Amino acid sequence: MVQWSVDTAYDLWQISQAKKATKPGDTRQTWKTPPTGWYKCNVDAAFYADAGQGATGAALRGSAGNFIAGRARWYPHGIDALMMETLACRDGMVLARDNSVERLQLETDCQELAVLWSRKTYKRSYLAAIFRDIEEISVNFIDFSLMYANRSCNRVAHMLAKQVTEDIRLGEWHSAPTCIDLLLTEDCNPVTHR
Repeated sequence: MVQWSVDTAYDLWQISQAKKATKPGDTRQTWKTPPTGWYKCNVDAAFYADAGQGATGAALRGSAGNFIAGRARWYPHGIDALMMETLACRDGMVLARDNSVERLQLETDCQELAVLWSRKTYKRSYLAAIFRDIEEISVNFIDFSLMYANRSCNRVAHMLAKQVTEDIRLGEWHSAPTCIDLLLTEDCNPVTHR
C-alpha cells in the first residue's frame, strides 16, 4: 500500500510540473489515433512484488482520440509484472468486447509480451492460459492487432491502473475521470503540450 501511494504521488507530481520545450531531435513518441473505423485500447499494469499483488488499467478510445471507456482491476495474487501485463491485455480486450468494438488495436508497453504474442511462443509458458483467453476473445473482433507502444504513448492506461487498490478493486468509467483529463488532451495535441 505504501509503494502504491509513493507511485501515485510521483505520477501526480510529474503531471503537475510544467513541460519543457522539446529540443530539436527529440524523439519522444506520442500516442497516435487508430485508423477510421477502428478503436484503440491501451493497457498497462502495476505489480507490487513484495505483496505479490497488482493492478491493470485499460483505456478505450475512438479514431478521433475520444475516450470511450476505461477499466481498472486489482489482482490480489500475481507472479510477476509480465503476468500482470498479460492480464491487462485480456482485461482491455474484454472492455472492448463489452463496448461492441469490431476493429481493435490493442497497445501494451510491455515489449516482451508483444513479442510472445507475435511469435506465438507462449504455448508452454506459465501465461498460456491467459494467452488462450486472449486468443478466444480475439475472435469477437472483425480485425484485431496486439502491438507494442512506448510507455510515453501509454500514460492514460498507466494512470487508470493506479486508481484501484486492495480496498477499491474495480474502477469503471464511461466518461474520462479527472485524473486523466490532462493526459488525454496532451495525447490529442502533442505539439502544444510538450
